[in-house]
Amino acid sequence: ANFTANVTVIPVGAAVQFTDTSTGNITTRSWAFGDGTNTSTEQNPVHIYTSPGNYTVTLNASNAYGYNISAPVTISVLELPAAAFNATPTEGNAPLAVQFTDESTGNVTAWLWDFGDGTWFNTTNPVERNATHTYTNVGTYNVTLNASNAYGYNISAPVTITVLELPAAAFAANVTEGNAPLAVQFTDESTGNVT
Repeated sequence: ANFTANVTVIPVGAAVQFTDTSTGNITTRSWAFGDGTNTSTEQNPVHIYTSPGNYTVTLNASNAYGYNISAPVTISVLELPAAAFNATPTEGNAPLAVQFTDESTGNVTAWLWDFGDGTWFNTTNPVERNATHTYTNVGTYNVTLNASNAYGYNISAPVTITVLELPAAAFAANVTEGNAPLAVQFTDESTGNVT
């Protein structure tokens, strides 16, 4: 008993074509695909793996006089990327430095950050998958992460970063001189995000 597989590393939901290369007078075949639920008696079956994991495949080739079980072949089924991240802080005065931490799942091999202000950061180095970005202009920015691998990609839900104007204290007084007792009305004229 012997066989080949057209691929041994696939994403979830992909098909593998198995080809029987057994020798001898084979009358019956029994394939075990390693996922516990499916077998086949076809000569050259196609099997779809619906869950991530490593699966051991074997072929039992037999005739009226005996049988032989092939050497196992491992099929690695990779989870598709699911992009996610968190940001700290999400609001503050300009200039605002924000730390973005990747929380993506799946076999991610590339990260593309869109900071929402016309700048991007792209890496294939897992050590650099987290990012820090400083916003210098006041405004609201929607940040997304595109997590991908050789089999596909996923773009995260956006996270909104709000960059506020620094406070600039100012005020006016209705009078600045007069006889005692002197009542003065002070009016705040400060700008920025004053709290």
